[in-house]
Amino acid sequence: MEMNYIFDFLADGIFAAIAGVGFGLISNPERRTLPLIAILAACGHVTRFLLMGCRVNIVMASFFGALVIGCAVRILARKADVPRESLAFPALLPMIPGMYAYGVIQAFIKCLEFGVMGVPPCHFQQFAYNLFMTISIILMMVVGVFLPYYWKAR
Repeated sequence: MEMNYIFDFLADGIFAAIAGVGFGLISNPERRTLPLIAILAACGHVTRFLLMGCRVNIVMASFFGALVIGCAVRILARKADVPRESLAFPALLPMIPGMYAYGVIQAFIKCLEFGVMGVPPCHFQQFAYNLFMTISIILMMVVGVFLPYYWKAR
């Protein structure tokens, strides 16, 4: 593997870990859970980054990243004796599709500028595409993180 890719994976993981801890601090968790949140956020985000590098679309890559977080949370929450949600949600937040959500708002504002009847099709298409992508990614992240909650241990 080329050195550039290793640096990219490390940088992606480190930045996701920092963001995960930042989001975790907002919800005032126990301090001992912050390293776990950082590890979970890094693992999930690096999984998504790796899959997107292998040309998997962002929706499915986000699903698998959230699935990694969900599987790891199932184990770590039990060992740390904390609620699963206190680890899972801050770890998921760095994977929220901010650029698509921003695109929804931007296209919506452009549509409002033209009024109801004069909206160029390109603005409405951009709005619809970004909205669909935002909802799809978030929905698949929710499914991915909750799927391990319902698996029974055998």
